Amino acid sequence: YRRWPKRKPPVRDLQRGPITGERGVMVTCVVGNEHRCAVEMIPFLDSLAATLLASSTEDDDETPVEAIEREAAEALYGPLTTSLVQAMECSMNGVIFVRMMHKKLSPTALSRAAVELAGSPDCPVRFRYSARLVPLEQTCEAKVEEMVRIIRPMLVKAFITDVAPEPEPGQEPEPEPEPEPEPMPLPAYSPGMTSAIERLRLLQAQRRWKVRRRGVTYHVEFRARNCSAVRRQDGINAVLHAMPDAAKCASAGVCEPVLQFKGSDVAVIVELFKSTCGVAVAPDFDRFHQYNLRALQDAAAASAAHPVAEEERAEQ
Repeated sequence: YRRWPKRKPPVRDLQRGPITGERGVMVTCVVGNEHRCAVEMIPFLDSLAATLLASSTEDDDETPVEAIEREAAEALYGPLTTSLVQAMECSMNGVIFVRMMHKKLSPTALSRAAVELAGSPDCPVRFRYSARLVPLEQTCEAKVEEMVRIIRPMLVKAFITDVAPEPEPGQEPEPEPEPEPEPMPLPAYSPGMTSAIERLRLLQAQRRWKVRRRGVTYHVEFRARNCSAVRRQDGINAVLHAMPDAAKCASAGVCEPVLQFKGSDVAVIVELFKSTCGVAVAPDFDRFHQYNLRALQDAAAASAAHPVAEEERAEQ
């Protein structure tokens, strides 16, 4: 008779728990290789997160509210480890969720630094199972009302507050700076994690310059996975209605954002999966192949093999 091979036991390394209300990065991978994707991505993102936190200011003392939140998280997920990121199951094939374990760690900044490093020739990891990174700054239930509630302050912060912060009460507003004649040039790229973070800060400074002068261009990146609670057109219309209007932008001294479908400066990400909705504002989404790690590495390998063609394309 035919002997059937023994079935491998299921992998239980991925943490289980509710994702609604968490901040993190969704990582798409090859179907059936979720565990290998977690093994590949967690050390890479953990080391990059440590570099990001080391370059920022030191942590403040823990407040009583933060202590209660930490105890509740330990009761729900078990004892918290020293790792800055944690892989979780999404109950879907080909997708894992990387949860941020530090309060000052931004999923958008982490994803932006990761794709910047993945596109450099000195990336320490060759991605075989991981594909795209989808930053999710906030998550909620898959409802239009909840989505608008969490995305409205995020859009105001991304398009107005980060560019022209409002003065504190009782403080006189600062005078407007003199307009610069030409945009800020980008320095030559030097490989390494620290240089990638420095380049990220310079790109953010250049984006502030663009927003003040001509208005930033954006588009809505709407995706639904195993979720039919929100229709595509309803979700896109809700995001467009939640954008800051011309009067609010004029009062802050910035230009109104411009909708552009291809080659926009930022992407407003709306990701629906199961009964959860995640939103974020990702800069340079199209320039970095929609945060596709393998596409970035293939493009870097092609440019290294044919440097003359890439230089001619840049001149054109």
